[in-house]
Amino acid sequence: MKNPELLEDFNEILEEYNKVYDVNFSFVDSYRDPDVVCCEESTADGYSVWLLKEASESVCVSENLHYYEPRINDVFRLMHDIHSSSVEAFVEIDLSYIAEFMYEALCTDFQAREKAARIELATTDNYMA
Repeated sequence: MKNPELLEDFNEILEEYNKVYDVNFSFVDSYRDPDVVCCEESTADGYSVWLLKEASESVCVSENLHYYEPRINDVFRLMHDIHSSSVEAFVEIDLSYIAEFMYEALCTDFQAREKAARIELATTDNYMA
């Protein structure tokens, strides 16, 4: 696993996230038959709402409609729940928020792996002594 602090842009962060979590996620900015949809829509009377759903699902107001922009972790949870070799998401959320979410997940994982390696090294050193 690469140190997340060395990743420079969205594509590098996404590539590392895909590798570490054994997924194949991609994000698109135009609607071309995606697996996941996260976009802002307007109601008949002009209110703004957010839709987060699998593209193949019908809209269920109590499950898919959000008054506020969905949280990034909700988008990722939905993407992880889709059991497919690759998941493409059409999102109208700023990609910098998505990059930040992935970066934080990678940092948490990287720190946990480093800690485990230090513990194992200390255990091995104590065992050898």
